[in-house]
Amino acid sequence: MGSTKSNPPSPAKPKPWFVYLLRCANGGLYTGITTDMQKRLDVHNSGKGSAYVRAHRPAKLVAFTASENRSSASVLEYFVKSLGKSEKLALAKTWQAALRKPQQPRRTRATK
Repeated sequence: MGSTKSNPPSPAKPKPWFVYLLRCANGGLYTGITTDMQKRLDVHNSGKGSAYVRAHRPAKLVAFTASENRSSASVLEYFVKSLGKSEKLALAKTWQAALRKPQQPRRTRATK
């Protein structure tokens, strides 16, 4: 009898890693990495996240950017943590701008 070949399962697409900035209640900025932004924000605000955020809740998401993998996210996190507050806020603006979709040009009707 003929055998049927089954296709091997395709490898699962790895989850993207995100580097994020939070603004805490004291005005301080916190930088971290995660694969699930909403879950991580919820953990921070429940008091189970980092000690810094736990002490300065609530935290609000300022901005985030995707990274290729955990390693690149960790490298970027380390770099961001070395920046001053104003530099972090400037970087956050570039992350926010990159997330915005470009507006489609409006089509206008030609008038005769």
